[in-house]
Amino acid sequence: MGPVVTVDPVRAALVSTARPPAMDEVRLDVSQAAANWIWLAPAASFQTAIFVGEPSSHMLQALQLHVGRVVSVPPADVERLAEARQLRTGWAFVDLDFVWREGAMLKPLFAMLEAALRGGGNLCLVSRAQDGRMTARVAALWRIRRSLSVARRTGFRLAGRYHAVPDPDAPITLVPASRHGATIYETLSEPVPNRNLRLRLARSAFHPLLFRGHLCLCSA
Repeated sequence: MGPVVTVDPVRAALVSTARPPAMDEVRLDVSQAAANWIWLAPAASFQTAIFVGEPSSHMLQALQLHVGRVVSVPPADVERLAEARQLRTGWAFVDLDFVWREGAMLKPLFAMLEAALRGGGNLCLVSRAQDGRMTARVAALWRIRRSLSVARRTGFRLAGRYHAVPDPDAPITLVPASRHGATIYETLSEPVPNRNLRLRLARSAFHPLLFRGHLCLCSA
C-alpha cells in the first residue's frame, strides 16, 4: 500500500510577491499541479498526451506543463477517435463526467486509447461528485468503477487507485483507495465534526463515500 501523497503545487515559473496570495490564487497554484499524478506511473515518453475532457479545465492546462503536445479528442467524434488511434503516445487522460455528459460510449473510446498507448503508455481516469450530497458521491463512485471495469475488458491493467482531495481538478492530497489509506488520512487530518463516525466509515467497505474525487491509473 502506497503512502498518502500530498501534491506539491509546482509552478512553471516562480513569481515573487509582496502580499499573501488570495484563496483563488492558491487554488490556481494547486490546479497547476493537477496533473502531478503523472509521476505516480511515469511513461517512457513525455512528448504527447491525449486529453478527453472540458477544453477549459485546469487539468488540460496542468497537463500541458508536463507534456510537449496535448491532443484534445471529443469522446463522441468517431472520425477524431479514428485519427487519434494512429497516435503513439505515453499518456491519456479521460474526464468520465465529461464523457457521460457528452453521451459517448466507453468501449470504442477505450479501444482507441489502448491502441494509442500500446507499448507502455498510461491512462488516467477521473470522476468527481458535483456537490457533497451522498447521491452525488455514489454516482461518482459508480462512474469510476464502471469505467474501470470496461477499461480492464479493453486490455488495460490497473496501476493505482486514489481519492483526490478535495477533487481531481485542484488536488491537495491523493489518498490510496483502500480502508488502510482512508484510515491513515482520517487519522492524520485535522479534527472535524463527526470524526469518530468518519473513522468508522474509513475502516469499512464504505470508505470511498468519504471522498468526492476519484482517480485511477491504468497501463496499456
